[in-house]
Amino acid sequence: MRLRSGDVLGVESTVKINGGIYALHNFRRSGGIASAPHGIVAHNGVPGELELSKGRYLFLAFVAVMAMFPVLVLQTALADKGPPRTGWMEQFTVIDNPLPAPQVPLLNGAGTQIFLSDFKGKVVLVNFWATWCAPCVREMPGIDKLQAKLGGKDFTVVAVNEDRGGGASVKPFLEKLGTTNLALYVDSKMAMMRAFKVRGLPTSFLLDREGRIVGKLESIAEWDTPEAEDLIRYYTKQTTSAQTLPKTAISG
Repeated sequence: MRLRSGDVLGVESTVKINGGIYALHNFRRSGGIASAPHGIVAHNGVPGELELSKGRYLFLAFVAVMAMFPVLVLQTALADKGPPRTGWMEQFTVIDNPLPAPQVPLLNGAGTQIFLSDFKGKVVLVNFWATWCAPCVREMPGIDKLQAKLGGKDFTVVAVNEDRGGGASVKPFLEKLGTTNLALYVDSKMAMMRAFKVRGLPTSFLLDREGRIVGKLESIAEWDTPEAEDLIRYYTKQTTSAQTLPKTAISG
């Protein structure tokens, strides 16, 4: 017996998963069998009584392919980038066209003015933080351990503090926190933070050996993890390019 008009409900929209529309929902079930709402096959893979026109079938196939296309492009892009990004490092964004980091002065723990160019030849993790930023404080011990493990002639952490009080108040805070491997760097007027166009704390930028910004992570992260170490090692193993760098600061 054929279905008649009014016997069944209309085809529903894509099922919502975890509060959002999951475009690949119909391609995630075992055996490639579509989940409800059904249009072509039932759960056992046997064609149901409700038939679709050839044109509508082609349209649904086209929608499915277009839904999968961005995922494939993203996977390809990530594969081409090279550096490993798993766990916390999934949020690390690779910058396609790295430009030199802004050369804005900082003060070290002794009150001496320094520049990021002073670290040329090393891969540098520039981390912007403040004592009043709870997520920043939470990730500081991990950054300290990363410096203890990988810091040396090839890599260093420059943890840039943004407290208005300057080094006098920050130094005892770091000592109390137990981060003895991190040097003190102060940006009390927030000039470097503005030059890097930081939108929130904590934010970290990774510089290659030439002082170019190759990536950033705009959130808290666990830096004393194997994936973070692999990310750093990936860049420390890169050879230094001899090309002339543009004199423009970061954009975007």
